[in-house]
Amino acid sequence: MLSINKDVLNTKSAVDKIIRNGSQYSSFNKQDNKVIKKEKEFILSPKVDYTSNVYYYLCDIRKIKKELVDRMIAENKLYQDNRNNCVFIGYDMAGIPRYALTRY
Repeated sequence: MLSINKDVLNTKSAVDKIIRNGSQYSSFNKQDNKVIKKEKEFILSPKVDYTSNVYYYLCDIRKIKKELVDRMIAENKLYQDNRNNCVFIGYDMAGIPRYALTRY
């Protein structure tokens, strides 16, 4: 059984002590616990040439000003996809699309 002295430990010291002493009681091993991240290619959904559903949803339903929607479309931050969703695009500092959010 793991026992910790009654001395007051800061959080980091306590966690280190539990991990160090507790590893003999579990299969957890710091060296074997590596996270391998595999980058996936970011692909935007297909864009269509019309934006009627974007304007309907954002201006008529959500009551967002048309001028703002126009600007977002002009800046390529908003478009309508082939499923008639509004697609909001987020860019990194280099201007590369890194995320998208769909709504409808």
